[in-house]
Amino acid sequence: MSKKGKNEFEVKILKPEDYCLWDQLVNDSSVGTIFHHSFWLEANGMPFEIYGCFKNGNLVGGMPLCLKKKIFNYKIGMPPPLTPYLNIVTHSLINNNTKKQSFCRKISESIIDYLKKNYLHVQFKISMDELDLIPFLRGSFDISVKITYILSLDNIDFIWRNLHVGKRTDIRNALRKRFEVRENVEPNILFDLVEKTYQRQRKNNLVSIYGRNYYTKLREHNCGRNFVVFNSLGEPLGGIYIVWDRNKSYYLTGGYDHNKNEPSAVAFALWHAIRFSKEKLGLRYFDFEGSQAPNLETFFRRFGGTQVPYYRVSWSTRPIRIARELKKITSIIFST
Repeated sequence: MSKKGKNEFEVKILKPEDYCLWDQLVNDSSVGTIFHHSFWLEANGMPFEIYGCFKNGNLVGGMPLCLKKKIFNYKIGMPPPLTPYLNIVTHSLINNNTKKQSFCRKISESIIDYLKKNYLHVQFKISMDELDLIPFLRGSFDISVKITYILSLDNIDFIWRNLHVGKRTDIRNALRKRFEVRENVEPNILFDLVEKTYQRQRKNNLVSIYGRNYYTKLREHNCGRNFVVFNSLGEPLGGIYIVWDRNKSYYLTGGYDHNKNEPSAVAFALWHAIRFSKEKLGLRYFDFEGSQAPNLETFFRRFGGTQVPYYRVSWSTRPIRIARELKKITSIIFST
C-alpha cells in the first residue's frame, strides 16, 4: 500500500530485499541510530514494517514500527522493545539549511499522513537530534516530555572530577577490594543479575527476554557489549549492557545481586563502559537512556551528565481515544 504525499512524496512498505537500501539511508542520515537498523528490528522477534518515503524514485526518509495488533486492515504500532528513540529518518544533500528543513519536514508530513490513514493507534519516542515537532503538532499527536542524561565524552579526566563524590568512592572501593570487570561474558550471567534486580523490585522482567534476543545479533554486528563485575572469589556482583552507533553509546540495562550487598559494582561497571566508549570506540556521547524512576534518576545524575528532554508522541483514531477515556473513567469509578 502506498500514498502519494505533497510534492510527489510517496510512502510505501519496504520489502526485505530493500532493507540494505534502508540501512544505507540510516547510515547516511544525521538522525539515524542503531535502533533504526533492520538487524535491530529483526532481533526482537516481533513483526515489524519499515515505511520508506520516496521522492522521484529515491529513498529519502522513513521510519520503522513494530505491529502490536492488527484489526481488519488497521494496525496498532509501537517501537521495538528496549528502543529508547525512533525519530523519523530523513536525508537530504541540500546545502541551503532553510530548504533542507523544508524538505525534511515534507518527509515527516508524508509519513505522518500515511500512519494516520493506516493505524488505529501509534506511539514512539523521539530524541532532540534535529527535532522538528511541528508536523506532529499539526497532525494532532499527543506529545509528552521525558528526561534522559547525556554525558559528553570529550575529556575523561573532567568526567572523573565531575562525578558525585559518592560515585568516586564506589569506584575506589571496588578497586580496593580488587573487583574485576570482565567484558562480553556469557550473557546469561548478566541477565541473571538483571532478573534478580527485577525480582527484588517485584516487577515483570521483559528486559532479560528481549535482551537475550538482541545480544546475539548485536555481537554479530559488533555494536553491543556487557560489563560484569566479579569479586575475588569469581562471583558475579553486578553488571550492565550497552549498545552503540557512530555517535553514542546507550545504557540498555543492568542489575546486581543484592544478596552480595555490593551495589557499587554497577557504578564500577558503568565507569568502565564510559571509558570504553571514549577510549576504544572514540564516541562523543554516552546516553543513560531514560531516567524517570527516582532511584535510577539519582544514580545516573551523579555521573555528571546533562539533563536532556526527549518526547513521547502518540496518535489514536477518535473511537480509540473515546474507548481509552471510558476505560480511565470506569477505573476511577470502581476504585473509589
